[in-house]
Amino acid sequence: MLPREKWGNCTSEWPSQLKCDLPYSAVNCDSKCKAYYFYSECGCSPFTYNIDNAYPTCSPFDTVRCIDEHIRPTSDGSDNYKIPKCKVCQVECQSIVYHAYNSYGQGFSNSALAWLQKKNSSWSKSHMRSNFLTINIFFRDMSYTEYVQVQGTSLTETLSDIGGNMGMFFGMSLITLVEVVLYLSKVGWITISKKRRDYMYQKETKEKEHEKQLEETVSGFRLFRNHKVGTIENGAVAAKLQALAEEKENSFPVRIPTFLS
Repeated sequence: MLPREKWGNCTSEWPSQLKCDLPYSAVNCDSKCKAYYFYSECGCSPFTYNIDNAYPTCSPFDTVRCIDEHIRPTSDGSDNYKIPKCKVCQVECQSIVYHAYNSYGQGFSNSALAWLQKKNSSWSKSHMRSNFLTINIFFRDMSYTEYVQVQGTSLTETLSDIGGNMGMFFGMSLITLVEVVLYLSKVGWITISKKRRDYMYQKETKEKEHEKQLEETVSGFRLFRNHKVGTIENGAVAAKLQALAEEKENSFPVRIPTFLS
């Protein structure tokens, strides 16, 4: 049987309130539990339950008196036995059970009686049938049956199944969950912290200003390519482009045409 750590319901340890040096089994635990109950009620325990002799053994008279006074109270003319359920006693994880059988025969066969009579001629057949007995002890079955409880699924397999189903039906993965958690944490940070909100606002403003300046520079280059070089109008445009290029040379490299200098 599987223990609780592997989602089973068996145990190999004695309950904390029932300490015993004997190997744990559900039968021993039940006997120990009832022995403790008798001892707490009557100061002794019947020998059938006192398996480890941990308590004083009740005599037959003490047992009957204990049952009459504490365990079998009478109410409405009927007897109610207060025997503990012993729910703390769980099934053991490992157990070996031997089944014993007995059978009887009619006695010795004629050949067996003849063989015994050769051993002692004074033994008559009637005497041997009345006074002799044969006991045969043997294994009835030369085989055994083993019952094993196997865990259907482990914790790793369960988590894998959950992740597979989420990935199949929701398109989710571990990276998705991390991204969602990261997004929620950042949103919460912005909501709570005013300093963080101001920083994000300034960052967004700088990015918009930077994009606007880039658009102006690109549009200026396009306008410059559409005009011929050397005209008076182009001189003013070239001067403006030269100024914009020098202003943005730290942000991104811009190659200035040689004919502008």
